[in-house]
Amino acid sequence: MCGSVPLAVLTRRTFPYMRSQTDPSGLDALDLSVAKQLRHWIELNFSIDNLTDKRYFETQNFFESRIKPGDPVTARIHVTPGYPITVTGGVTFRLSKKD
Repeated sequence: MCGSVPLAVLTRRTFPYMRSQTDPSGLDALDLSVAKQLRHWIELNFSIDNLTDKRYFETQNFFESRIKPGDPVTARIHVTPGYPITVTGGVTFRLSKKD
């Protein structure tokens, strides 16, 4: 299949988390991936994650925590922000055939 250029456009759905009543998150992140096989043993890869640079949250956890030792324990929503637009390139070398 040398000569073909597979192109993939993928969506990642993040759940509709609510950090607060006025700040809903949970957007679809759009990813783009291209690969070009130059020979049977070498391939170039290129991808852009979060192509539209959407703001979203990767994870959300609701648990009790405190800001600093000695403060009262408070139930809070803890979130991990998603990555901004990210560009990655690479080269794949195949040392043997796949089984």
